[in-house]
Amino acid sequence: MTPAEAAPRLSLSILASLLVVLVLGGVPGSSLHGVVADLVAPPVPAEVKDRDGALDVTVRDGEGGPPLAGAYVRALALIDGRAYLAGARDTDAAGLAHLASLPRGETWVMADCPGRARASSHLVLEAGPRAVMLELGPEHTFEVAVIDERSMAVMGAEIEALGSADPLPVGARAGSDGTVHVGRLGAGPWRVTARAPGYEDATARVARDGDRVQLVLRKLGGLDVTVLGEDERPVAGARVEVAGAMLWPARVAKTGRRGDVAIGGLLAGSYALRATAGDRVSPIELGVTLDRGETRPVVLHLAAGRLVGVLVTDGAADDAARARRIGTGARGDPFFGLVAVI
Repeated sequence: MTPAEAAPRLSLSILASLLVVLVLGGVPGSSLHGVVADLVAPPVPAEVKDRDGALDVTVRDGEGGPPLAGAYVRALALIDGRAYLAGARDTDAAGLAHLASLPRGETWVMADCPGRARASSHLVLEAGPRAVMLELGPEHTFEVAVIDERSMAVMGAEIEALGSADPLPVGARAGSDGTVHVGRLGAGPWRVTARAPGYEDATARVARDGDRVQLVLRKLGGLDVTVLGEDERPVAGARVEVAGAMLWPARVAKTGRRGDVAIGGLLAGSYALRATAGDRVSPIELGVTLDRGETRPVVLHLAAGRLVGVLVTDGAADDAARARRIGTGARGDPFFGLVAVI
């Protein structure tokens, strides 16, 4: 398998998150070109070298159809886990867009045109020109309405629609009434996902062109944590760790000047919390349960901690060379942790 064929899952997630950052998508009365130009990606940083790649992108109207003039072609370079707009141009009368001075490496190229489905291709650019053919089939559309558990519209919810014809999702954003018209789609069926800050994601399947689907977002919970010292006074700058079956690795936050911190975006479940500040530590608060959408206050009390060394072996053997250690260095140094004295 070549590098161009082995498209990393990471690149898809980066593009998926970027494709729902819209300029005008979902705003009633906005022009189609405004929806097409939906990528708010920064330009490639000036310090990026080896920008000697080029793309000759030919866009056709459907499979084997005539050249398509006026299609909007973009190239996105993925550099250090971020997407950058490397080049953009409309196709000429021959359906050709030439993009030059592109950085080497992983690149996504895509084309949009009014009334057609978007098409994309993933490749790895090297020095010199490379030809790419994109065929834009007929556009498919459907409607999405996003509401919460009280049947209230969720304004600004991000929509991500993925079909079978294009490996990248099409993004949209719900308007003030919670609805959005999703277009530029290839052949279905489609999987549509809605997300908004403070809510669980919701996903549904859309089978037919022109359908309307309703997605219900359920509110996430949170913890309002207060950290107190031995004198019952708030402790600013304390490090609070929260972990659980629904949250791993642990999430870390620091208390503000009043000794409190809000940790939101938590699914329903059971959590464990602990706080540390210098050589002070709180006992681990186990079994802190959250119902769906619940915000629960938690108070953690700091006390003088004690450093202990822990060595975990594989049974009766004491041989350091055979021991399994948690948090040990390359030489087998034991793990030291700060624990509360109860």
